[in-house]
Amino acid sequence: MSEMNEAKWAEKASLLLNDAKVLEESGNQSEAEERYLSALKYDYYNEELRAEVVAFYERQNRITESSRIAYKPQKIAKPIKLRRIFQDQAPHNLFLSKRLAELELPESQRTYNASKLEITEPFGFHLLPEFVKQHSAFAAIGKTFNVPEIYLRCFANAKLSGNGAFVTGENEFFNENRVNSGSFLRHVVFHPLLGFIVDEDDKPTRTAQVAFYFQRHPMLNYYHLITEQAPQLLAYKKHLQKFGVKVTVIKNQYAELIQQVLDLLEIPDESVQWINSGYIVSDIVYRQDSAAHKNDDVKFITPATIDFFKYAQEVASEELKDSRTRRLFISREDTPKRAMENEQQVFELLKDYGFEKVILSGLSLMEQIALFGNAEAVVGAHGAGLTNIGFCKPDTFVLEISRQFTLDRVRIFWDIATAADLQYAIVSSNDKIQDHAAPFNAPIEQIKSVLDARFIKTSHST
Repeated sequence: MSEMNEAKWAEKASLLLNDAKVLEESGNQSEAEERYLSALKYDYYNEELRAEVVAFYERQNRITESSRIAYKPQKIAKPIKLRRIFQDQAPHNLFLSKRLAELELPESQRTYNASKLEITEPFGFHLLPEFVKQHSAFAAIGKTFNVPEIYLRCFANAKLSGNGAFVTGENEFFNENRVNSGSFLRHVVFHPLLGFIVDEDDKPTRTAQVAFYFQRHPMLNYYHLITEQAPQLLAYKKHLQKFGVKVTVIKNQYAELIQQVLDLLEIPDESVQWINSGYIVSDIVYRQDSAAHKNDDVKFITPATIDFFKYAQEVASEELKDSRTRRLFISREDTPKRAMENEQQVFELLKDYGFEKVILSGLSLMEQIALFGNAEAVVGAHGAGLTNIGFCKPDTFVLEISRQFTLDRVRIFWDIATAADLQYAIVSSNDKIQDHAAPFNAPIEQIKSVLDARFIKTSHST
């Protein structure tokens, strides 16, 4: 990297930073965030700039992001190895496992076959205002998308960071981070413009000789843990546990939820190794592919996701069967993010159709599986709580309450509903706030129109 390039990049970073401050002051937090992070890309080692970005996230009360950005990246002034990684790469296919063959795992037992997902029109779509129906997200109606095949892979002498990246013994780099939200790596150093950088003197902690690694997802929250990571543990249970392979979990703030997944899958403590180190290595490493994220593929769920939801439904049906059929309204009273400012008004309307309010934050994973497994209808704002619709029985009615700026994320739960054969509907407010996390008012009249088309009012009605 030449000094000339560094000077140009620093100048561009300064301009982007000024833009970010103006946008933040005007209330456009989403675009301000994009500018802050873009500025950091161009002047990655500037401590004052990094502090500005940290302060932005602190003002937004986004502590996870601020702590990630606050980490001072390692700047290597010695010879380095450099690789670039691209989203459309399919590198795992280069390393099909000899070790799996030694374990006598036939191909059919270590892969999930590809399938198709046909996106149909949401229930009550014709009732929605034009700004919803004309949104580009609904161009998916009538189209068929791939749910791509995925494999259980084996790598030799792989070094892994806790953040979803790893480097194989062949010095090939892989990174599951699909966003620019500051999930920068600490040991396999990542520069957003340059790529991955390895410091040959930075030695990882050696763990179990043979291990299945459960890493922190770069966008880790309840949704990604349930749809992308928990299914990996189910693959371990089915294919590797019987051979004495250990699960190695890099500790993070979701340790309690991860333990609940392990308990759900009946993976015993003696099969699990919890690691505090952020940089580790094993002689033999097993991993399962994640979602492919190509344009013609379903973005987040995989065949393993669908398999996990079905497994959880079976467990709940055996152990926590509730004879009631319930209509659930997922409250957001327990979170400031994407708060529904007229939630009480929404609930008063929903009560006329027999809905009850539920707050999910105090429930265990098993309790949430059982709750949604016994639901005949679910209404909730766009958010992690809707992940649980994957545990619902076929034909369950699901109404997602969104805002205009968040409609580009509609496939997140629409795809789950489609894969689970649910009856999916959506409504959206028409506010102009360009911030996914900001409070909003739910569109009462749209909700009423969709519910009137689907339900008869109950005796709660006055």
